[in-house]
Amino acid sequence: MVDIERANAYSEVLEILKYLTPEDYNKIPKEKIEVFETYANKEYTFNYDPDKTLQEQNVSKTARTIIGILFRDYWATEEQKEKIIKWQQQERVRIENEKQEKYKSEDIFKNMTAMTDVLLASASVYQTNKSQDIHENSKKALIYNNIISTVVTVIGGYFIDNVVKKRTAHFIEKFKKANEGNPKLPKYIEGINIMRPALIFAGIYYVILPIFSTYFSDKIDDFIQNRKLTSLINLHNKQSSQT
Repeated sequence: MVDIERANAYSEVLEILKYLTPEDYNKIPKEKIEVFETYANKEYTFNYDPDKTLQEQNVSKTARTIIGILFRDYWATEEQKEKIIKWQQQERVRIENEKQEKYKSEDIFKNMTAMTDVLLASASVYQTNKSQDIHENSKKALIYNNIISTVVTVIGGYFIDNVVKKRTAHFIEKFKKANEGNPKLPKYIEGINIMRPALIFAGIYYVILPIFSTYFSDKIDDFIQNRKLTSLINLHNKQSSQT
């Protein structure tokens, strides 16, 4: 079972192959022809004009790729085959470089979001520490809670973003096809890449963390009180031993 896009492409390929000479047609292994015939979309109609190039007609990219592979493997001369293979290798490198640049640009948005969270948390910790209106014990609890919340948000944000990135890429590809030719498409894609990490980080900070914030605060407060109590006991024991 193949998707409809590839099934249509097989139908286009079979129609194009009808215009080959018997000699060229017979160079294609029967197994390949059987695959095309088995999985082609029988309800799809495609009319091929042999007097026009593939680019001049409504031939799908998938069908053009299949025809190119058939030409390389069965009809091209050795010199042509070498040139095609070299070009394909260069294309693979170019596509891989484009992917790397794409991921770098996406990581910039994610890193900016994380850095913003860290800077805001640092400012909050500084202001809390300098405040004269907050009790010393409460200061520590607030500071620890702020630091833990930021760490959880950043680590959780990176983890979830990496998980959903592939699904987002799949959505973007469909979005590109649906909006092909729209001059604003690059801006839309950039907006999606900016919004994804921003929404993830905001979701963790404003939705998930408040559920656990009370628990964290209580545990931190207990920890501080226990440390303070332990220090007092140790101090008392030390003074008692000296007397």
